[in-house]
Amino acid sequence: MILGLDISTTCVGLCVLDSKGNMLLLDHIILSKIKTGLRYKAVAVKERLKDINDQFDIKHIFIEECLLRYRMGASSIHTLMILAKFNGIRNDIIDNVIRER
Repeated sequence: MILGLDISTTCVGLCVLDSKGNMLLLDHIILSKIKTGLRYKAVAVKERLKDINDQFDIKHIFIEECLLRYRMGASSIHTLMILAKFNGIRNDIIDNVIRER
């Protein structure tokens, strides 16, 4: 099974495909309502990924590349830094939830 992730600090999109490319799951995790910080957003993502990992035999993970440059008017440097922190947390979650199966 293949897990695809599109991660931001407000919403995480996810998709599970079988080996033939058939979509088995298309879902999202709304994080914008969690106002207590990145740690609690990470916990929400971790719990959902645990559920997915229990339901499907994930062998491959694809993650949308993070925003790598500042564009005037599109994103603030503050936003980019928060997203970079969250991406680091994401890597730890994936290592602990999916890869250590």
